Amino acid sequence: MSEFTLLTDADDPAVERAVARLDDWMVERLDAAELPAAAGARAGVRAIVVTTDDPSILREVVERAHGRGIPVIVGCADDIARRRAVELRAEEWYRCPSTPEEIEQRIRAALGRIACGYDGGQIIDE
Repeated sequence: MSEFTLLTDADDPAVERAVARLDDWMVERLDAAELPAAAGARAGVRAIVVTTDDPSILREVVERAHGRGIPVIVGCADDIARRRAVELRAEEWYRCPSTPEEIEQRIRAALGRIACGYDGGQIIDE
């Protein structure tokens, strides 16, 4: 069984192929409305890739994930989604559709930002 889980609402095979490139990871796909609760409660969640265009769900996912130190990567369909991802301080974003390689790079970069104490726009004071 995999040690780490990536939660996502993406129905995109590129996300699964990206995670397959990471050692000891698995993908758990949920409906967008289920992501906020899962982000706040599931053990083993290492990152979240979210593609919903619902701003309230996206905000809740980011808030709950950041409360647990989990990075959020937003798959953006357009510039509105990209601006929303930046405003909510997601660690990374990418334009949909994307390649597995780019998604993997975004996941790795988001993990690095969290590890360095970056919260999407502010350095965390410890």
